[in-house]
Amino acid sequence: MKSFFKKIISLCLAALILLIIAGCGSRASQSSSSQGASSSQTMSGMGSKTGAMASSSGMSGKDGTMGAMNTQEGEGTEETFSSGTGYPLTITDRLGNTITLTKKPEKIAVLSGTNINLFYAVGGKSICTQTISGNLIVPEEVKSLPDIGNSYRPDIEKILALSPDLVIAQYGLQDSIVPALQQSKVPVVSVRMRSYEDVQNKARLFARILGTESKAEELITSMETKKQAILSKLPANGKKVMILYMTSQDVSVKLGRSVAGGVSTLLGLTNVASSSKTESLNTETTPFSMEEVVAQNPDYILVTTMLSDESTAPAMMEKKFGSDPVWKGLQAVKDKHVVFLPQRYFLNNAGPDYMNAAQFMAEAVYPECFGK
Repeated sequence: MKSFFKKIISLCLAALILLIIAGCGSRASQSSSSQGASSSQTMSGMGSKTGAMASSSGMSGKDGTMGAMNTQEGEGTEETFSSGTGYPLTITDRLGNTITLTKKPEKIAVLSGTNINLFYAVGGKSICTQTISGNLIVPEEVKSLPDIGNSYRPDIEKILALSPDLVIAQYGLQDSIVPALQQSKVPVVSVRMRSYEDVQNKARLFARILGTESKAEELITSMETKKQAILSKLPANGKKVMILYMTSQDVSVKLGRSVAGGVSTLLGLTNVASSSKTESLNTETTPFSMEEVVAQNPDYILVTTMLSDESTAPAMMEKKFGSDPVWKGLQAVKDKHVVFLPQRYFLNNAGPDYMNAAQFMAEAVYPECFGK
């Protein structure tokens, strides 16, 4: 009998323990669920706040409004602008920022030589210029404009002291100064100038701002005529090229999205580095590899430079590679198919002179097609 009661008591205790454990498990589950919901709500709230912050970062400029800056890496957002003529004019730039100009800006600051040539070619005038190097070709009158420093590090105080109605910055190179200009309530558009298509698009954008649309169309028609004249002389099968980039410190390889790479694509050449992978879409170069040059065996090696004196480039190349038997054994080197591209056309986008750059490269790679 005692044994029977002991069994009953043991069973009751076991059941009680199971109930307690189940209750604890339920509470833990509820607590976990509650914490998850709370965490989810917090993240959702943070997302909403971030979105709100992004929306509220738009600010009103002197002549319009600016949207939030898109900071994603890569090629950015294709520039767009209002169709038609006159004002108001809405522009969305390469960074994804949108401004609306209610009237034609009278004081426009073009911050880089890459853009300034094209801006002048369609009838524009800038109130400032970057520091002009000996290799940068600009209209003569630009040389006397207020200097706002190097294109990669413009002096914001000098820019603001000129009280611009609009600033045209170079995408990629001058992105870091855009927020400061926005905070100062200065309308700014960031534009990319890399490919031939960029030249055409920006010619139309600049002309739309200036009200000189016919000048842009005349320029584009002229460039197209020159392009067809060049392409008509080229063979159907393009040669293979490798485009090197030489500085005083190093040698690297230019990709297809570089200025020289864009010209080579226009001419139907095969840039052997076009498919190379890089960590960032903003990068125009990849490290130099002698093994890769040997493997690709290009017909021509084209060399772009960033040197204070580009005439020293051949000697620097010889010093770096001249004693290397692998380099000397390359077919392009043995055939004397190493061509140094002039900085005036290939350090920056040549803008209105883009077809001069194309002509130079075409004659270098296909001299027989141009009677050279």
